[in-house]
Amino acid sequence: MTEKTPFDDLAEQYDSLFTRSLTGMAQRKIVWRYLQQRIFSAIEILEVNCGTGEDACYLSALDCKVMATDASIGMIRLCLDKQQLVLGNNVPVFRQASINELDSVIGDKKFDLIFSNFSGLNCLNHDELRETAAKFHSFLKPEGKMIFVVFGTNCLWEKLYLLLKGRIKEMNRRNWEKPVYVQLMKSGMQVYYYSPGEIRKIFDNFFRVVNIKPVGLFIPPTYMDPFFMRRTFLFRILEFADRLTGSLSFVSDMADHYIIELKKI
Repeated sequence: MTEKTPFDDLAEQYDSLFTRSLTGMAQRKIVWRYLQQRIFSAIEILEVNCGTGEDACYLSALDCKVMATDASIGMIRLCLDKQQLVLGNNVPVFRQASINELDSVIGDKKFDLIFSNFSGLNCLNHDELRETAAKFHSFLKPEGKMIFVVFGTNCLWEKLYLLLKGRIKEMNRRNWEKPVYVQLMKSGMQVYYYSPGEIRKIFDNFFRVVNIKPVGLFIPPTYMDPFFMRRTFLFRILEFADRLTGSLSFVSDMADHYIIELKKI
């Protein structure tokens, strides 16, 4: 489990570029507010594609028992640094593992919740996602749930951004049949975009959808951070608007991300 991933080169800068960016923090707060309403203390959580461990540490502070995994050794090294700063006895456990390697890490352990934040599942193609649905079903206890935050297919902010940049042919790139290549520092990767309906269909044999909520309908994507860093008053208005529309499931696919919660059947 030492194969290099595209996120290894990005790991050291990930928190500054995204986690602690103006837009990144605002979108993460939306997710955290949702988690506060949906989880209970002492539950066992498996986090996949955990990045630098920001969410795992937050969930541990809510008295949850967290095993967090990521394919990137660079990300896991940063997770272990954060692990040293966690107060109390409830410390998250971090393991380097891709989704395909989870069986060897988890063994027979079962979880109450599987969580993946900010587009980890968008790294998987349709066939891989179908295989993952069956795998995740086997990892959960009866009545177990999954909460994912994924890229949708019709982000209004992205369409506007690409229009203003004159990249008109790319305005609907999230709806392309082929994946979109994204450059990450020295390397890149393919990103697959899924509407809520597609996620529902892919997971249909194993899960039923409980809830869908927008994340970043008014809050723009992170690549627009430089513009709004100079216009923080405007950004606060957009942030407030996002809170007002956070319960409108039907606009979820128009946001930068959306939360989808599923329950094991």
